Amino acid sequence: MEVMLAIRALVGLLIVAISSLFSTFGGRSNEELAKWHLDFIRNRIWGRVIAPLWFSINVNLLALWAGTWKWPLLLFVPAMMVVSTMGHGGTQLWVKILRRTLNAIVWVSPAIILCFVSGAWTLLILQYVVGVAASLIWGITNPKLAPTEEYFLNVGKIVFMPSMILT
Repeated sequence: MEVMLAIRALVGLLIVAISSLFSTFGGRSNEELAKWHLDFIRNRIWGRVIAPLWFSINVNLLALWAGTWKWPLLLFVPAMMVVSTMGHGGTQLWVKILRRTLNAIVWVSPAIILCFVSGAWTLLILQYVVGVAASLIWGITNPKLAPTEEYFLNVGKIVFMPSMILT
């Protein structure tokens, strides 16, 4: 039983990792995607459709596997689709800080649905803190090249969501 819990947690992290990869594809040019034969889908579709669908559907499947699934989790799918369209850029520093903070808050908000089902409210607080911090640190200081930054920024905004339905 305990080993299965650890395996489910690992699957949750794999869901996060793959979703973040798909989101990163969304920030690449179609020419870059063509090098990897991934241009059969336009670049923005990866981040705005495929990544949130992959993530939200698989979180639902993980909950089903864990025996914690309830019908309100279906609302997680359209909620993630909506938040994936929110912009985050800006030219002035204060605008970047404001938009990145709002972006992270909005991105984490669908996790409220997960908490209504699971009661994992403490993890929601942690997800908000990590999501905002990742968005500000990776998104404003730009410590690495854009693909690396985008990948880990996205991980930060969703990393604890799968564990919310496993508690």
